[in-house]
Amino acid sequence: MAKIQIGKVVPTYAGEWRSNTEYLSQTVVVYGGSSFISIRDLVGSLKGVAPINDGVNWRLVRRDMGERHLEGRHMEKRGVAWGDMGRRRMVEGI
Repeated sequence: MAKIQIGKVVPTYAGEWRSNTEYLSQTVVVYGGSSFISIRDLVGSLKGVAPINDGVNWRLVRRDMGERHLEGRHMEKRGVAWGDMGRRRMVEGI
């Protein structure tokens, strides 16, 4: 199979997960205090699939860190950054 170079892929941040919303691949949502990224398009009959770390629809990006995580969520609400293994990564403007 031929490989196609597509360059950098930038995830889209969508905020809190909503069951009535369709999500395209590489969309980051917050669910239960944790951040998840969609692995594939969740549209049509897949709309409403709740984020769990199943490796098919969603992958865990950052687990809820309790009090410490609340500080990060304030930043997420402003669209500035989200945590990944203790480091801050820009969500917008990459």
